[in-house]
Amino acid sequence: MKKTKLLCTALSIFTLSASMNAFAGNRTGAFYVTLGDSYIHFDSKRHLNNTGAPLIRLGYDFNDRWAAQLGLTVINTTKSNQSGDNSVHGFIYAIDGVYRMMPHGRLEPYAFAGLGVIGLKPSGIDPINQAHAEVGIGAQYFIADSIALGADAKDLYTFSGGKNDVQLSANISFLFGGNAALDEAKAAEGVWKK
Repeated sequence: MKKTKLLCTALSIFTLSASMNAFAGNRTGAFYVTLGDSYIHFDSKRHLNNTGAPLIRLGYDFNDRWAAQLGLTVINTTKSNQSGDNSVHGFIYAIDGVYRMMPHGRLEPYAFAGLGVIGLKPSGIDPINQAHAEVGIGAQYFIADSIALGADAKDLYTFSGGKNDVQLSANISFLFGGNAALDEAKAAEGVWKK
């Protein structure tokens, strides 16, 4: 948990230090694909070992500030309180609204929130699907006009049983299409970014 707090603090500092007049790579009408790897710290009530988990997100930029994304994380872990066949497989499905804050050069902090389902299937048992709400912060650094490296941290609160899981991820995003010229023109006119 100490590392989680450290990452959240670092991302918050990036968010607070963002500049008002810079332009980053997200743009009106762009679709994006994000691929990454994450670390999930499960709530102790789940009795699951923490694990790494690959993820994919598909999103759409309504403008340079607002976006919506669908996410899928694949879970493969084990029960922490059993021996023998204790494997657990599952998925985290989520839909999030994304708000991008003022960029600082090529660095773009963001916050997101949404709803989803955590589906877990212990070996030999029917899957357990639980609805959750999630909230998180992150940042992207554009290494090219349409490619960004990113990191984020999110808290997943499961309504059933009040479980709090934490997911930290490192990822890469690829943007397709969109109208960067429109966003640059609006930024220059002061419609956005100021």
